[in-house]
Amino acid sequence: MADSNARKIDSFGNRHLWQFISGTGILRPRELIKREMTRNTEKILNGLLFYKKPRAPQGDLLKDKNLQKQQKDFVLKLTTFLNLEEDQSYEVFFSYLSQDFRGSEKNLQLCLSTERHSHAFMVKIRDFYHSERLYLLQCILHILTFWSESENHPYREEYTVFVNILLKDNELIKKLLEQVDLLCDEPLPTWETHGTLMNERQALVWAHQNMKEQNELLKILLVYWKEFEANAPDFNRLLDKFKRQGFGRRQSYKHILDESFDRLTKQIGSLEVLVLLQAMDMETVERLSYTKCFDDHSLLKDKATFQSVENSMQLLGSDQPHSPLLLSWAVIRQLYLEGDGANITRKYGNQALQLYVFNFLSEMLDLEPISGKSITASLSHCVIYTVLLAALTAFDESTLTRNNSEMQDLYDITCKLMGRDFIAGNVWKKGLEQGVGNMYQSALLNFPLDFSTLVKLSTALASANADSASKVLELWSELPRYTEYLDRNSSHDLRFPSDPWLPVGKGIKPPYGAVGNFLYSVL
Repeated sequence: MADSNARKIDSFGNRHLWQFISGTGILRPRELIKREMTRNTEKILNGLLFYKKPRAPQGDLLKDKNLQKQQKDFVLKLTTFLNLEEDQSYEVFFSYLSQDFRGSEKNLQLCLSTERHSHAFMVKIRDFYHSERLYLLQCILHILTFWSESENHPYREEYTVFVNILLKDNELIKKLLEQVDLLCDEPLPTWETHGTLMNERQALVWAHQNMKEQNELLKILLVYWKEFEANAPDFNRLLDKFKRQGFGRRQSYKHILDESFDRLTKQIGSLEVLVLLQAMDMETVERLSYTKCFDDHSLLKDKATFQSVENSMQLLGSDQPHSPLLLSWAVIRQLYLEGDGANITRKYGNQALQLYVFNFLSEMLDLEPISGKSITASLSHCVIYTVLLAALTAFDESTLTRNNSEMQDLYDITCKLMGRDFIAGNVWKKGLEQGVGNMYQSALLNFPLDFSTLVKLSTALASANADSASKVLELWSELPRYTEYLDRNSSHDLRFPSDPWLPVGKGIKPPYGAVGNFLYSVL
């Protein structure tokens, strides 16, 4: 390969870039990490905007490239198929050859010589290009995840310096929102726009990639707004975008999607809801409610800002994904307006309940990647926990549900949340007299009348960590106990273990039904 070709490969080494800066496989000197991030600043900042669509007349950008005729013809076809600028198509072609191609020069000539082999080869390069786009998004996601002081990452200091560069003039959030617009508004490719190779099957592959990129971009926004405030214009812009998109269900290419896309569609819708909830910053709302001063909240700092968000919220209420947003806004109104406009607040809350908000949140917590052990899962649980905490601060537990079914959904959500280490710790820290802890206190007071609810909540809390389990056991040891005869006894009411021997200590296991006394000094 010519030297000019080798120099261009760097632009399409996102997999290697991610492995390098994340420390995957091997830890490198910190100075090298800093240099690599600095060298790729523009690419990491722009993300998917880094890739340009064809602009120059065909062949103009390849004139100064040292290409054989077969290679040039192939790159021109690749440009059309990927809808990518010629010089970038050239780069991805040679990047694939240097990184993923395992054949000989003779194999390469064969791949370029016939149309059948050429098409298969082009599909492989398309897959490589798609993975490169995802790795680029993974780079910024990783850096934003581990740059803060709370994270103990070996490159944290280098990440912090780099993030501060990206944050200059709010460039990072501008680029992220531009990428959201790019992905959501991208039309479905056809043979007319992307060449004859773009048939229905390849269009489905493109749609799947588009949705995966949306998914990754939403994870980045979720992390971003964990660390930084969302201003009202950005929030309203995203809310309108997600609403028009039907929270993932009304993609511009929805007519070609089949059932295999349902999982991705639900993931996108759930992550869009979580991103907006993260931007609403319910944790700060709950904290500031005790001081009655909301100047530190970006969406509530003045009446004009509040009203701009109110105007956007008034347009919600038709789809179930709207319900968590409506509930959260009802909570904000209740705490921010201190009871003023109670009828409107009640309207938002009733709309949320009519859309089965707690059922929606419970099902959301069972979806990947929200249900897993990833950073995204932890953040998602934290966001929903802050919504629940603020809701229980603003309203009494009994007024949040209309019937027993909704109450069970609320308890299911609470169980799924309290099983997380950091949430269980927060519950014990705040005590059982407020927030989510108050629900556990209610279950304790309802024992033994309602036995199963206490068992479920206790099991969830105890599963978080050893310290939480000890506290649960301590509370259970203080519970009132009683014994009463059953009115009717039957064999199916009793369960016997398979082992007919009863262990009592030091290996002594007398059979069930044995009568006698043990000398405990022997045991």
